[in-house]
Amino acid sequence: MKLDLQAVKESQNSDSVVRGGDADVHLQKERLAASQKECSCILPYLFLAGSSVAQNLELLQDSRITHIINFVGFVCPELFPENFIYRTLWLQDSGSEDILCILYDVFDLIEIVRELRGCRVLLHCCQGVSRSASLTIAYLMWRKNQSFEDAFHEVKSRRQVVNPNMGFVSQLMHWQRRISLPSERDALQIYRVAPHSPYDPLYLVPKVEGPGGIELLDTRGAFVIRYMNMLYIWKGQECHKEMLSVADNAAFQLVRYERAQGPCVLVREGKEKADISNVWSELLTLSRSMSRSVGGRVARYDADYEMYTNTKMGVYTPPRLESGILINLQPKEENWIPVQDSCSSNSQR
Repeated sequence: MKLDLQAVKESQNSDSVVRGGDADVHLQKERLAASQKECSCILPYLFLAGSSVAQNLELLQDSRITHIINFVGFVCPELFPENFIYRTLWLQDSGSEDILCILYDVFDLIEIVRELRGCRVLLHCCQGVSRSASLTIAYLMWRKNQSFEDAFHEVKSRRQVVNPNMGFVSQLMHWQRRISLPSERDALQIYRVAPHSPYDPLYLVPKVEGPGGIELLDTRGAFVIRYMNMLYIWKGQECHKEMLSVADNAAFQLVRYERAQGPCVLVREGKEKADISNVWSELLTLSRSMSRSVGGRVARYDADYEMYTNTKMGVYTPPRLESGILINLQPKEENWIPVQDSCSSNSQR
């Protein structure tokens, strides 16, 4: 795949890193400053910006925004809950940050807005350069069946400062291979349902595990197994019902966004040979261990499961934020679909 890597050079630790000679740096800083006042229209229902726009009620209303996906809960609270419908996530602008585990949840949110007549969604991070830009690029890759390069250039043509960090670029190019190559779709892939962030432990996402096989399964969890483009949900004996529900939704998303083959088969711990005897035998041959004990646990998952359980019990304390923003650990009511009037008023303008 041809890709101009100079166009997507790495931004380290901050959306605002600029490089080059003095003239280039000055120009980039000017563009960055100007972009902070821009609510960039990518598609008629999809906008991209930084936190300055997200804090400007008048500009948001002038842009007829109805929904906001905030990727930087660390520094930007939900300022106008009476005016907009929010979804807050917690992404670091780091090459090691996993954006693929939230990808399809973000797609779902955008798609709901697209289908609601008159609604518009804003994706924002600190400066609208890397985090929110990467998710916007990914959405165009799927929605318009574009390559990373084409989607990147389309988004950049509408917002000049777009510059995803190379970790995000690498993930999106890997994702593109996974959804486009039959060999990638047939390979064994295991997803573990786990908390996305210590700042929001009740928000569960499917995280890729591996390399490995059945030795990755843990009695406390729910796992989505994809093999030969077929889907299986493995349910541990100590699995929380909420984790099973998220696994079920993740499997549905794989069918919708990656053309995996449904229906999904539920596999119960200890009943694998009865539920999927032939497939289980094949999975054993792909694993580092030819057997696993019922009730088995994986030590490196302990922190995630303890964090989730403690949050459910009300005894978990999240890390302190330097910004002083208060973190609400209570379960959030899903209210992404608005009262109809809030969107219909937009469509009449």
